[in-house]
Amino acid sequence: MTDINNITLSGRINSDFKPIPNDSGKVGISFELAVECWDGSKQLKAHIFKVKAKNSKVKYLLDYASKGDALFVSGMLKNFEYTEKETLKRRIITYISLSDCKFFKRN
Repeated sequence: MTDINNITLSGRINSDFKPIPNDSGKVGISFELAVECWDGSKQLKAHIFKVKAKNSKVKYLLDYASKGDALFVSGMLKNFEYTEKETLKRRIITYISLSDCKFFKRN
């Protein structure tokens, strides 16, 4: 059986788009998605997810999206690992590698 790595979320763009240069010369972008969820005390709490986009989704988002817009995202979870130079601590950042996104209106 093959493992499944798929995530779909709806939320609001919570940050400005940040460019991510890569070796191929193409530029990707990263941004944060705020997703509101009910916590145990019956209050809404925002969970923040890091999202990275590349290829055709970069142009689409840069042309039509901005901070505060409601967005559906789907993709797969990936990890970026690095070691801090000063403390030599190993860090892992989990993010969503975007495969599709759509805008929606929120009441």
